[in-house]
Amino acid sequence: MAFRKILLIILGGIGLIIVSVMLASLIYPSVRGIDDMSAGQTFTLPLAIPPLLEPRNESGEKVFDLVARRGNTQFRPGVETTTAGFNGAYLGPTIRAHRGDRVRMNVTNSLDEPTTVHWHGMHLPAAMDGGPHQIIDAGSTWQPHWTISNEASTLWYHPHFMGRTGPQVYSGLAGLFIIDDANSDALALPRTYGVDDIPVVVQDRKFDALG
Repeated sequence: MAFRKILLIILGGIGLIIVSVMLASLIYPSVRGIDDMSAGQTFTLPLAIPPLLEPRNESGEKVFDLVARRGNTQFRPGVETTTAGFNGAYLGPTIRAHRGDRVRMNVTNSLDEPTTVHWHGMHLPAAMDGGPHQIIDAGSTWQPHWTISNEASTLWYHPHFMGRTGPQVYSGLAGLFIIDDANSDALALPRTYGVDDIPVVVQDRKFDALG
């Protein structure tokens, strides 16, 4: 009896392997087809590289200006999509600073609704964090300031307004914040922004016929 049970288990396992192989053989052509979807296509849109936001120096502080505003962006030929961005129609410029820098942000809200700007991953005082409680009303400017204490890293900034974080970020209100330090300075890595040091923002979007 024990031998029969063992035999049935072995045969069942073999059967499961055969079924798995057959299913994989059916699925593989479809998966492989994904790799070939762009075959023969010519891409006409250049790679979108966020511009680098240059600061000005005021009394030893690096001062960056950000303006949140509405805009229109053409993701598909002939179709305009209503978007939002910082200092532009969609997304925001890359902010770059070094560990130990004193920075100040002039964040102006030119939207038709309140917003906030949160420095995601940044070590900084709570009063400068840009959480839901630090609202920037339409038409006003917020000026957080702090000393960069993070090690080299790639962070990002985005709204954190209660109940509107998702829609505002989805519309394009987001940008990168790159931090350098002594360790990253010593690495033999490409560092010419936009040439051989290129940030890539990956997003997913759904479009209807109206954009």
